[in-house]
Amino acid sequence: MIATKIKFTPEFAKSNADFYADASVDVLNTVTPENLWRNLINISIWPRLDSRIVDARFEDNFLSDPHLADKVQFVLTFSTGEVVRANVIYCVGPKDDRTGKLAFEATAYPSANDPRTASPQGKETSELYSFVAEFVVGVPDTDGNFDFMGAVSGKTAHPNDRISSKLSEELIADLEAMAEYSRRHH
Repeated sequence: MIATKIKFTPEFAKSNADFYADASVDVLNTVTPENLWRNLINISIWPRLDSRIVDARFEDNFLSDPHLADKVQFVLTFSTGEVVRANVIYCVGPKDDRTGKLAFEATAYPSANDPRTASPQGKETSELYSFVAEFVVGVPDTDGNFDFMGAVSGKTAHPNDRISSKLSEELIADLEAMAEYSRRHH
């Protein structure tokens, strides 16, 4: 246990990207870091926590364990029709006085009828944007409370597009939803 908060400096998400957001929520002692971590890396519950996600699955259909690990590739499908293909680049769980960190790099592709990426021949051309997401599960203080932090940064392929101006609020909502789910399902 530690007595002071850990300062979160994203290692993978960069603030000088086309878009960037970071957020942190305090998690009270009703949840352990290990429980929150188990839920964070379980992509099968992500659609329950974020109504924008309609499907979360592994790229490799032969993987039966729903938990993320290093180098695992996964796909998220959003209600807008966008598809995000991601690759886990760092995944180490919390233990004793060590934080847990999950990071993945991803590329978002448009829905089939997105006019931004249609060529004159009607074929889809390229990605919408690429990004890195990073999450840190903190170490409990002497009261058992800890921080749950996240950061997202990326580059857009279409400079006129504005990646959600509510990115910070969405990130906070996602962190809070994960903490609340972990409180209810421990």
